[in-house]
Amino acid sequence: MLFSATPVTVLSGFLGSGKTTLINRLLHENHGRRLAIIENEYGEVGVDAEFIERCDDEAVIQLDNGCVCCTVRGDLANALARLADDRQAGKIAFDHVVIETTGLADPGPITRTFMAETAILEHYFLDGVVTLVDALNSKAVLDTRQEARAQVAYADLLVITKCDLVDSLAVRSVTRHLGRMNPIAKLIRADEMHERKIFPDELLDIRGFQFDRSGDLDGANEADTEEAAEHGEACEHSHDNDHDHLSDVVSIHWENDRPIDSVRFDAAMDELSELYPLTLWRIKGVIHFAGVNQRVIAQGVNGLLQLNPTTYWRPFESRKSRLVLIGEKLNREGITSLLESCAQGGTSSPN
Repeated sequence: MLFSATPVTVLSGFLGSGKTTLINRLLHENHGRRLAIIENEYGEVGVDAEFIERCDDEAVIQLDNGCVCCTVRGDLANALARLADDRQAGKIAFDHVVIETTGLADPGPITRTFMAETAILEHYFLDGVVTLVDALNSKAVLDTRQEARAQVAYADLLVITKCDLVDSLAVRSVTRHLGRMNPIAKLIRADEMHERKIFPDELLDIRGFQFDRSGDLDGANEADTEEAAEHGEACEHSHDNDHDHLSDVVSIHWENDRPIDSVRFDAAMDELSELYPLTLWRIKGVIHFAGVNQRVIAQGVNGLLQLNPTTYWRPFESRKSRLVLIGEKLNREGITSLLESCAQGGTSSPN
């Protein structure tokens, strides 16, 4: 039997953010999907595995040889291949894969795997990265741990958990700061008391890495921005010193309505990879290349960039290039100038 490519969701979030609780819910709720869960633990013994409640009709694979972000890449590919083989042989049945990373993992290497491993792409495609953020401890964690900041930056969907353990002003503050860190991610809120229940389709139909669309680059957090603005008008205390890490985490939104020279653009992307090999976490957008009548979708992770032509520009449509770049300690002016140099009629790249 032939199977179409299976969507994969990467579930990320720092220690204690609620990933295991969420997976247990996904395994037990009647959402009409057959899930294969790939867990990943830090260290030789999988502690979280003891807390995962298994269902007979679910496939759960435990990877024991290290953190997914550093040593498990080969095993991840092998695990996915075994799943595909077992399904083809009729041993198991699934239609969606969820990879739970360790709380100490940077999800970048997993996303790179799905962009670079052609063997994986025969059977799977990356639907998106979901990152859970603990509202109670987010400030301390994001201030001190780069892994947590990277988890936020890679996300296509941010879920703020434990909202019932803090007041509404704290939730709004976390919402605003996450929106500033990652303006392209959708943001929803939940709590362990299920006052705001997370629906499976919100987690499993993200299409964040689909190459036929660029996503909402105008700001997926528009509603939250409006709410934060209302909060700002009513709030008497200052947020100027909230989340000092934001001085390091940079999101750059670049637009240009001139055609982009493909040779210059390739050179600019190579230069960015050399300048920020580890800290330019995510690039996402749409490019209007000179002489190309199709939109070109850009998806980049940690120095790996893929460009895919999609729909044609309509005759009277305004053709505009838009990119969002997210990383740590990025030179906003330098990157903007470099991108501007790619446009026809732009200046040469700065030294």
